[in-house]
Amino acid sequence: MSDKHFHSASSVKWRVLIEASKLDMDKNDGCKRYVNELLCAFIPLSELPEFKWEIDLYIEGKIYKLSEVKNKLLRDHHSNASLGNASFHHNHNYQSAKDFLSRTAQRFLPEKGFGYLLKTKHAQYVVRKKIEAKFKKLKLRLSSSNNRYDLIHLTIPMHLWVASRLKTKFITTVHDFTHIHYPDFHLKHNIANTQKGIDFSLKKNSYFIAISNSTKKDIVNFCKVKEEKIFTIYEAADQKKFKKIRRKN
Repeated sequence: MSDKHFHSASSVKWRVLIEASKLDMDKNDGCKRYVNELLCAFIPLSELPEFKWEIDLYIEGKIYKLSEVKNKLLRDHHSNASLGNASFHHNHNYQSAKDFLSRTAQRFLPEKGFGYLLKTKHAQYVVRKKIEAKFKKLKLRLSSSNNRYDLIHLTIPMHLWVASRLKTKFITTVHDFTHIHYPDFHLKHNIANTQKGIDFSLKKNSYFIAISNSTKKDIVNFCKVKEEKIFTIYEAADQKKFKKIRRKN
């Protein structure tokens, strides 16, 4: 094989799509922090000439290149600010609808009625329908596009709608099985969506990232996945923000 041919072959990059819609949340949670830490760790690697991945991010209906949002990711990461501010929004329907419903309900309903409305989740119905319509459009766009990804990473199983019609390789991060172990602490629709995402990953013959050996065992037991298809990767703490404190007796 000639040097020219080798150089040409080695210059081909693998295209990866990482589902990162958690970054658009108003509040921080563990899964959102996981996505931010993962992407911030990729940034210095992606700038190396030998890096062979071309990473795109899916964030609430829009696809970004990692290089396009790296400054924001690093700024929010270093400042420890909320990662879900409006700069990622290309469509404000979701937040606008939530704010409108909340203001209207509190203004015109007695406190007891407003509490009931939130408890039964009727206040989220309009918002959910808007989101579902937007996701449906995106799914159609991705399935008919010429953009081919070599790998799609679902950072949480329930975000399967990103590319449910695409035929490619998948890897799915599973954080826990609390929807099975502790169903009383979950909403019914969350349990259903989580299980739907796991079933989708199994149907796609996905590989899995488990954040602990306990989660790995659950994947094996509940999903009957072979251990060689599961990678245990712990969620490391940022050493610039956290450190061990040794107490003297």
